[in-house]
Amino acid sequence: MSLALVFNHESLPYDDHEDIDAAVLAFIKISLTCRQYGFHLMLIDTTVDKSWFGIELKKGVYWRDWFNSAKQKNELKDLVRAFRSLNTRQPMMLPEDAQLTEDSVEVGLKGESQGLSILQAAYWYETFLVSFPTATPWNQPLIDIWILKIQEEDGNSSESTSQINNLFDSHSLQQHKCTLQNLRDKRLQAGTDIWENRNSFFPCLHLLDNELKNQLCTWPHKPAILHKAKNALLAINEFVQRWQGGGFDDYQHSHLVTCGLSAEVSGESLSIKQDPKKRAEREFWLPEGKKVFCENHVKLQDGFRLHFYVSNSEKIIYIAYLGPHLTL
Repeated sequence: MSLALVFNHESLPYDDHEDIDAAVLAFIKISLTCRQYGFHLMLIDTTVDKSWFGIELKKGVYWRDWFNSAKQKNELKDLVRAFRSLNTRQPMMLPEDAQLTEDSVEVGLKGESQGLSILQAAYWYETFLVSFPTATPWNQPLIDIWILKIQEEDGNSSESTSQINNLFDSHSLQQHKCTLQNLRDKRLQAGTDIWENRNSFFPCLHLLDNELKNQLCTWPHKPAILHKAKNALLAINEFVQRWQGGGFDDYQHSHLVTCGLSAEVSGESLSIKQDPKKRAEREFWLPEGKKVFCENHVKLQDGFRLHFYVSNSEKIIYIAYLGPHLTL
């Protein structure tokens, strides 16, 4: 299954005094930030309105009320757009998983006797809850749980304890950053991982289905070079995401550094541009049949390069080549 977060509807509603705009903003920011780690799906319980609009945010105020108010405010238009882009799945558990856990696994909060479906899903998929920090324990980064397992063979049960990772604000995101990165890195260890998971981890980039695919899927070089290339792709993807969202006005090499690129990036020298043979090595076909000069490149170790093309009109970056330095 794709990496997914579990929406914690148990953490709502708020009390009357809460600033709902700020609360929803924090929730959506968490959801968007987690996309860079490959979490593009939110699991929602069947007891919750799958359109979100029927969810009570605070007493007497529903998600539809926030939405109708927010879409009228110019400063919240990006927030509304981001909310509408959230990808959800209901029910939380896939049918085959639900069948396995229905009578054999129950998960509940420490100190409580009743199990909760959100905890069962988060435990089963080894993933994160996304909560509103209304009260303890939903305002804690680690939630203590009990797990009751029943053996089908003899009906005997065993109980153990554990913790569920919980995201509810920027501080909890920072606290779990290493865990999120490790989950992402486990899925991007080989070149084939990068290619096959490109839509999940680099959704704002277009990796060209030419020799780049072959370079990644038959990677014969040092793993350290591939690791550097992966980090470069993540930084470039973050730039494009922020660019498309209005965070940048145009493409500049320095913007990639702002988005976490630790390697040097540059264009080609005049001697390369003016040499037809050398220039041709750096030209690649875009999906629409247009050949472009991919002079921009990230300088990786041991002379390796990651070449890309920036389409300012589309606000898209095409990744064209990953390999040894081309002819000088």
